[in-house]
Parts: sequence; C-alpha cells; structure tokens
Amino acid sequence: MNVGQLRVAFENLVDDTVDNSMLWVWLNEGTEEVAMRYGKITSIEISMKAGESYKLPEDYLYPALVKDGSGKEYLDYTINEVGEIEVQHDGDYKIYYHKAPDTLPQNDDSAEPDVPKLLHSPLIYYAASKFYDRESGGDEEESAMATKMLTTFEVMVNKRVKALKAGKRKDLAISF
Repeated sequence: MNVGQLRVAFENLVDDTVDNSMLWVWLNEGTEEVAMRYGKITSIEISMKAGESYKLPEDYLYPALVKDGSGKEYLDYTINEVGEIEVQHDGDYKIYYHKAPDTLPQNDDSAEPDVPKLLHSPLIYYAASKFYDRESGGDEEESAMATKMLTTFEVMVNKRVKALKAGKRKDLAISF
C-alpha cells in the first residue's frame, strides 16, 4: 500500500481526517516498529583492533550476526548506546545488521513503506493508536481505543512476521 492508500484506510478507520505531517510521523514510527521485528538485513566488513570502538553505519538498527575473518560466528563483541561496536580480538569482521527503514518522503502519496507489503496494513492501526492517544486528553474511552488499536497492530505484525519467517525458512530448505 502506498501512503495515499494508507491515508484513506486510516481516515475510514478513525472516521476523521488528520494533518498530513502527523500521519507522516506516525507512519514512519510504525515502519520502524515493524522493521525492529522484520527488517532488511545488510552487512559491512570492518578490520578492527581489540578494545577500540568503531562507528556502525547510519542505517544500523540492531545486530543480526557477527562473523570473524574465518567466517565463524563471533560473540565476543559489544555495541554501545551510540552505535559503536567493540571487539575483544584484532581481526577482520563481517557484521550483519538489521537496516533502519528508509523514511517516507513527506507529501508523496505514491511512496511505500520500506517493509514487506504484507506489513503495510498494520501501519494503519499504529497510526490510529497514536491518533486516539493524542485525542484522548484523559478521556477513558479514547484511551481504551488507543490501546485497542495498538494491540491490533501488535497482533497483526506478529502473525505476519511469523508467516514471513516461516515462508523464508521453507524457501531456504528447498534450495538445499
């Protein structure tokens, strides 16, 4: 779904319109939440010295796997809160990491979230949860609706991520 389609579905769900800039923020936040569960994985290669910190790429979201120069999984590393990695042994490393999704451009209804299409429609519920949270102003009914929408988002994402991962494992099994 593109942003225009997401906007129409969102407005139908909440039976209201919303400022484009707010919807843009909510869709980007929701896309990041989805990417934390099922993001694209990419890699970099770095020669590192033990005890020194190395800045990870700007699009780094969280680690997937680190391999040493011989291609074996390497576990003796730390990543600090500012996105720097430190290893305990000198060497060449390949770092596989989940890539942060590209930000949706503002005011471009044809743009699509940078996550698999199956994970687009839950973004409507994420945005709706933010909408109801903002609108609640202490109203219990509105707050309950925000919670309901966020729960719906979580359930949809979890089920769809599980299906996507199962499909990937099946595809990998066939290729061996």
